[in-house]
Formats: sequence, C-alpha cells, structure tokens
Amino acid sequence: MSAASSLLLSAWLTGAGAPSPAPDPDPSSLSGAEAHRAGLEAYEREDYDAAGRYFERAYGENEAPGDLYGWAQAMRSLGECEQAIALYEQFIALDLGGEAQRAAEQNIERCREQIAAAPPTVVEEPAPAPIVDVTPPEPTPPIDEPVATKRRRRVDPAGLTLTVLGGAAMVGGGIVLGLGESRRRTQADSGDYDGFDALDGGIDRMHIAGGAALGLGATLAVTGIVLWVVRHRARTTTAFGRRRGLARAARTLVPRVHWTRGAMTGSTSP
Repeated sequence: MSAASSLLLSAWLTGAGAPSPAPDPDPSSLSGAEAHRAGLEAYEREDYDAAGRYFERAYGENEAPGDLYGWAQAMRSLGECEQAIALYEQFIALDLGGEAQRAAEQNIERCREQIAAAPPTVVEEPAPAPIVDVTPPEPTPPIDEPVATKRRRRVDPAGLTLTVLGGAAMVGGGIVLGLGESRRRTQADSGDYDGFDALDGGIDRMHIAGGAALGLGATLAVTGIVLWVVRHRARTTTAFGRRRGLARAARTLVPRVHWTRGAMTGSTSP
C-alpha cells in the first residue's frame, strides 16, 4: 500500500474532515482531531518527523487506530524500523481486519527487510594503550674532575721584607767599601803628607760604615730567611696535623659505618 493510500486510510478510520490548523503548530497545544489533521499535512509534505509527533499526540488524546497507523508509517519513513514494527504490531493487535491490517503486515515485512539489509553497526574498539618503554636509561659517563692546580706557596711578608732590606744594606755596604778602597789607592799615590793624612780619616770612616752596613744587611737577610723558614714549617706542620686529624677521624668513622650497615642489614659481622 502506498503512503497516500495509508494516509487516506488513517483519515477514513478517524473520520476527520475539519479545516487544518496553521502549519507546524506545537503538538501539545492541539486537540486530538487537530493533531491528526496536522499529521496528515506533514506526511503529505514528507515532513515525517513532524508527522510522527502529531500522530503520537493525536493517538494519545483519542487512541484512534488511524493515528496509530499514521504514527507507524511516519516512523518507517524516518528509518526507525524497530519502533515502526512495534507500532504496526500494536495496530494489528486491534484485530480490525481488512485492508488496513494487511497493509500493516506488509509494512512489517518491509521493515524487517530494511533491517536485514542495513550494514552492521561497527563498534569502535578502544585504542590500545601506548607501550611504555621500560628500558633503563644508559648510565651517564662520569664527568672528568678538573685537574687540581698546584697551590702556590705563600711568601711570608715579614721574612721577605727583612731579606730585601738586608740585601739592600749589604749592597750599600759593599759600595761604600769599594769607594774606601778606591780612595786608599788614591792615598797611596799622593805625595803630600797632609793630603795623605786628610784622606786617611775619610777612608777609615768609609770602611767602618761599609762594614757596619754589610754586617747589618747580613743580619737582616739571615733573620728574614730564618723567619720565612720557621713560619713555613709551622704552616706545613699545621696542615699536616690537620690532614692527620682528618685521616684519623676517617679511620675512626669507617668501622662505625660498617657496623651501622651491618646493623641495618641484620649482619652480625662488625
């Protein structure tokens, strides 16, 4: 049976003939008869969704067989075959007989053929969980330690000062003695006794001053060297004592660490 004949059959079953309302009204605001007429108009213009809603409203109000049949037709036209089959079976259960019942049975077969011909529903499987790489990272090569620079020896300022002053005094004393000896040669070449005597006093004073400068310079230089050596040894001894103290503390701590590890792991060995 065609759609037009089905709608005519629905109209004949309900006996509706009143003028139709405005297009696409709200189904809930219509009476059963108005909803039936709106459903027929929607079906004629192939607005099957609106037709189904109008027929559903009309059948809810009047429970007319024509509205139930029209509702089933609209659902089948929308492709909702399972719902259409349920509505057709409900219509057949009314046992009206005649052309309407045969049309409902034929439409049930058509719906079942559509369901069988429809492609199967593909269920998307969840994406597999990402594979986590559990390979341990490669060990990082050890970083080369910087080469320790050789520590420069500290020069004692006092010892250096005394050594420099002593050297300068010794140089000055040597110069004064050299001048005295030069004057001594000049005195030996002099033919004047008075001049010889005058030079003799100055030469003696130069010898005395030069000798004193040499002696003072030697004393200062030796004192500075001795002071530097003594303080250097004192620092070396102190550093050596510190290193020995650290080594002694390390030797004392190592057995304690071994004992603590043994206690933590349950070992009885010290």
